Amino acid sequence: MMLPPEIRRKLARLNVSRQPPAASSQQSDASGADSSQFTVDSSPSGDASHIATSGVEHPGARRLEDILPGRVHEHEGGRLYVVERRVETLYPAGKEKIAAAVQEVRQLGREPEEAVFLDVETCGLANCPLFLVGILSVRETETGEGEAPAEPAREDPRPPGMHVRIEQYFARDYTEEASLLAYLAEVISAYRMLITFNGRTFDIPYMRDRMTFHRLEYEFEHEHFDLLFEARRLWRDKLPDCRLQTLEEHIVGRRRFGDTPGHLIPQLYHDFVRTGNAALIEGVFHHNALDLITMAELLPVVTRRRGDAAMGR
Repeated sequence: MMLPPEIRRKLARLNVSRQPPAASSQQSDASGADSSQFTVDSSPSGDASHIATSGVEHPGARRLEDILPGRVHEHEGGRLYVVERRVETLYPAGKEKIAAAVQEVRQLGREPEEAVFLDVETCGLANCPLFLVGILSVRETETGEGEAPAEPAREDPRPPGMHVRIEQYFARDYTEEASLLAYLAEVISAYRMLITFNGRTFDIPYMRDRMTFHRLEYEFEHEHFDLLFEARRLWRDKLPDCRLQTLEEHIVGRRRFGDTPGHLIPQLYHDFVRTGNAALIEGVFHHNALDLITMAELLPVVTRRRGDAAMGR
């Protein structure tokens, strides 16, 4: 189904909505976020309560590497595109919050570096290609040439030499899906736990089916913590629904502005493959990254509520 011309023209301008007016004089942009990434409005309490996806105009720039800097990775005779980001470059106001949240993996019996958050973007439902997989993980800080690791701030909850990073693996066309999946299998094999949102019924079965289609062998033997399963148990009767963005608003206390709607994502990818216009999919990468950030923020709330329930509180 083709999108109406007016919508397609808007999407070609990076599929970005302008920042909405402040809801009241109490709200102000206090995060210092770079407007080329997200605009973070702070709530009256001082906590980041809104993230607005935004982007810089790229007149005439359509190439993927111009809009989403990354690298081409060759794997087992194929290629894929890899984008690496630190969480603080996407969500400056939540730097310490996300780092602290990831440490809550210990409540699940694993060290933070043993677990990985995972989210996929696909071209639809069953039998359609998968084209983008994002992971959020804790990694050792990489020291630049002639550069010593910075001394962490006293209030920084991260262990020295560690940082939280998002990696996104992208198939630039349908032929790169097999390489993406093969590389993903190699990456996640280093982790003992997968943390997903609806991964039990969607992400993991979908990846398994696509791997089978490409005759790739991989056994998902990881421990698996599905945040959606826990959210339904905790809030099924208390919230309108348990969609990730509903939990983001009501439980995490933050809302998105200008996000790319999930139902548009398959068509945007098809249009990118057809035209090569990377401006069409910048919002898809932001959507995927924000999903990972929200999952990380949701984890400590879920583990705390589980602990309270176990203690009978």
